[in-house]
Amino acid sequence: MTIVLAHPRVNSPFGENVVCAGIFGTFFHIVCFVPQLKCALGESNHTNDVAVGFLVGMQNFVAWVVPRRWWHWVISILTWGGVVGLLGFLSELVVQDHTNYHAVRHFWMAIITSAPLVVFAIVILRQSNRLTQDAINMASKDPLTGLLNRRAFLDALSMQSAGVLFMLDLDHFKIINDSYGHPAGDQVLCAMGHVMKSLVRKTDLVGRLGGEEFAVFVPALTPNEAQSLGERMSLGTIYLDPSTQKQISVTASVGVVATGCCDSIENMLRFADKALYHAKAAGRAQLAWIDCADDTPNAII
Repeated sequence: MTIVLAHPRVNSPFGENVVCAGIFGTFFHIVCFVPQLKCALGESNHTNDVAVGFLVGMQNFVAWVVPRRWWHWVISILTWGGVVGLLGFLSELVVQDHTNYHAVRHFWMAIITSAPLVVFAIVILRQSNRLTQDAINMASKDPLTGLLNRRAFLDALSMQSAGVLFMLDLDHFKIINDSYGHPAGDQVLCAMGHVMKSLVRKTDLVGRLGGEEFAVFVPALTPNEAQSLGERMSLGTIYLDPSTQKQISVTASVGVVATGCCDSIENMLRFADKALYHAKAAGRAQLAWIDCADDTPNAII
């Protein structure tokens, strides 16, 4: 007796859905574990730069393919339908050594049968990407002002080349909190953050280091440009308290340091903080420069 084993036709609508489900299942398992894998590799003492680079690339790819307009959905369905149709054709060719493939009919059949899974997968992808972005923002942004938090600012600063670092501290901020309340003080901090962001480019670094202390880094500034920018920052901001209809004005003391001659982030911050101290001691609402090459009060301009 001879037993003949029939090869299943994998290019049927059901088979195509199975293939599509396998593709998206694998893909989205990788996507969902990208943030966890990045954290695990980042905290490991034996970090593999290639693996981290791959995961970052995967995360950027996911953010890029997420549909943002209605016609993006059409392109996604047509693209993935074509991929599923091609896989069905190749599977039939490998298993059965031949195919009765009709390109146009098979393409539209693949699109129709895979469309529900494609839409479902893209919805999951959008949600996963949104949650990932929210997690990134929570880890890197100050929740009150929306500026970079201290850790994110210092991490970004460590990757910068020569430029100018401004360290700001709002003058007499405690009096504002005591006179108008902490909610008004919070709004003043937000207003000051908005002022700083409006004075620099989107690519420049603006962060809140803590309390009423801020920092701004701008690359490729001439001394005159840095002087002008620092003076405008020292003017502070004016906030209109909606409950009392009173204007709350606040100025800032600014410490400025050119980072090209500093050999470390720690020294850079130390010099900027020293310049800020001298700006406050000289009467506040002004800026003070310090030269990294000369760590003495005489270096204050």
